[in-house]
Amino acid sequence: MTVEFVRADIPLISISIIIPIVASFIVFFANKKLAKPISIITSIIVFIISSYMLLTYDPTGYKIQFYEKYTWIPQFGISYEVGVDALSLTLVWLTALSFVAAFVWSTNIEKRIKEYFIAFLILEAACIGVFVAFDLVAFYVFWEVMLIPMFLIIGVWGYAERIYAATKFFIYTFFGSLFLLIGVIGMYIYNYMENDILSTSYFDLLKLHLPFNLELIFFLLLALGFAIKVPMWPFHTWLPAAHVQAPTAG
Repeated sequence: MTVEFVRADIPLISISIIIPIVASFIVFFANKKLAKPISIITSIIVFIISSYMLLTYDPTGYKIQFYEKYTWIPQFGISYEVGVDALSLTLVWLTALSFVAAFVWSTNIEKRIKEYFIAFLILEAACIGVFVAFDLVAFYVFWEVMLIPMFLIIGVWGYAERIYAATKFFIYTFFGSLFLLIGVIGMYIYNYMENDILSTSYFDLLKLHLPFNLELIFFLLLALGFAIKVPMWPFHTWLPAAHVQAPTAG
């Protein structure tokens, strides 16, 4: 299947990721009374951008649209490579909508108000990054960055057993991340051994011709990593505690 890459005149995806990060710094230096309004405005802007991308998306053929690629660590073949197809763009739009709701319904936050909204803003940027990344290292960075604010949201602003829930969440997702990292490194090394190319691009790794046994190992490593984080049975036991103890918006 031929993939067409359609670049945008304006890097809307990067803007959608950067805006919440910039807003988190603004919230840090602003008065705590402004933390919620700034966060709501930020999430609305991101939602408007994602809505524009959704409305202007061309559904004909298989295209990676709003595509951006910038060299990050050239000596290791690592790039900042982002774009969207129909599925990932829909998920970005739903993420943006969810964060608007999360900020609006963030009520009764009485302690560390600024830190609360900063955690959510960073989480929003990371969630969007996960859905748009086409470089495995960039994807893994976004994936792991999500862990930190989620841990803090549960552990600091959760209910009575929040420490237990946050610790359990962290332990489970840490091991899930470890499986994922081993799988990513394994594919990276095999790609170099087979093609003499250092690249973490999803589209380069698609060209790999893996022996079945090795393919199965990589699949199991990645599947375990995702199954724990999603979570799926039987790796779901951290979820009830985390959801019950997390604040309403979390």
